Amino acid sequence: MTGTLNATRIWTVLAVLSLVFTGMLLSAPAAIADTYQTYDLAWTGAYLGNNASATGVMTLDLTTLANPVLDPIHDIKSDISSLTVTVTGASSGNGTWTLDDLAYTFWNTNGFTLDMQGPVAQELYFVQGDFNLFFVSPGPIGTIFMTLTSDGGKGDPMVLTTFEPAVSTPEPSTFFFLLGGLVVVIGFVSMRPRVA
Repeated sequence: MTGTLNATRIWTVLAVLSLVFTGMLLSAPAAIADTYQTYDLAWTGAYLGNNASATGVMTLDLTTLANPVLDPIHDIKSDISSLTVTVTGASSGNGTWTLDDLAYTFWNTNGFTLDMQGPVAQELYFVQGDFNLFFVSPGPIGTIFMTLTSDGGKGDPMVLTTFEPAVSTPEPSTFFFLLGGLVVVIGFVSMRPRVA
């Protein structure tokens, strides 16, 4: 009986510690998220009568990003730490471009401070701001507000539909903590003395 009680106490302590550490891990803000934020990007030509579309992923340094800004040609290239944009379905200028191919950008919040943790594209439309990328030829370039045109401006125009934080998945260490906590709890439940 004493051995069972000691085992129960050990399992209880382990379960509590595991849950405390898991809670601390999940509630602590990621330091990198305070500085860098990765965004999903998407453009479509469907609203403009063509089949072109583009998707992208961009990581911004939020500590250096100008927000608000009232300058129609403000360049935020130096705030971008990674970028990939792929154009498909265009009559010309399909392909993938990266930060190395980016010449410059336009970023204008029209004097408003945007919530960079939400749907940025919708906020830009609401405040009549702008976000455009200008890749070296034959990459896509901004031709009018919030519109990317394939093949250096000679192809199909696509309007920006998505500019929002990418959905992050927990790191493997988080899963291991959760799994460890689950194992401890299951062990605790299975080792509890049964009351007749």
